[in-house]
Amino acid sequence: MATFSRLMYLCLGLGILTVTIGMLSSHPAAAAPAVGPINVKVTNSQTQPVPTSDAQNQPFATLVDALLPDGSVRGSADFTVPSGKRLIIDYIAGNVCLPVGQKAIFDVDVQVGTTPVIYVLPAIAQGTFNSFGGGPCDNFAVSQQVRIYADPDTTVSLAVVRSDSTGSTFSGLAVSGHLVNTQ
Repeated sequence: MATFSRLMYLCLGLGILTVTIGMLSSHPAAAAPAVGPINVKVTNSQTQPVPTSDAQNQPFATLVDALLPDGSVRGSADFTVPSGKRLIIDYIAGNVCLPVGQKAIFDVDVQVGTTPVIYVLPAIAQGTFNSFGGGPCDNFAVSQQVRIYADPDTTVSLAVVRSDSTGSTFSGLAVSGHLVNTQ
């Protein structure tokens, strides 16, 4: 019984000590004084302007249709990057409705320097729908944020590739991004 009493007194003492320490440290610290607005003077000359982000970016968007004739597994549509501009593609979206049972992928073909590059984008199955007068079809979509570069005067090719060459259809593809001056 004496051991139990000592244990109880020890627990009580530790409890009181914990509460006391908690009360001593619970006073909030004084808040730091608020800093008012600070004036900034920019002294760059006209020959060395202040660097800014995205100042020379020009919005770019295009919509193309890639035809997939009967007997072909790939359909593409092309456009050319304007002279003196680099295209930076930020977003690609599109869809294709294929004969039931076929599968699809999308790709973007660009050139940077002397290197041709192909980016493959996943096609997400959307389900089977009735096409415009053509019976049921399996719809696939792409909607992808990207960062793809294409040099001036080069061709950008947007394509859809399918698993079978049977039937004819087309794919609508949209690209958005911006053009940057290269000079």
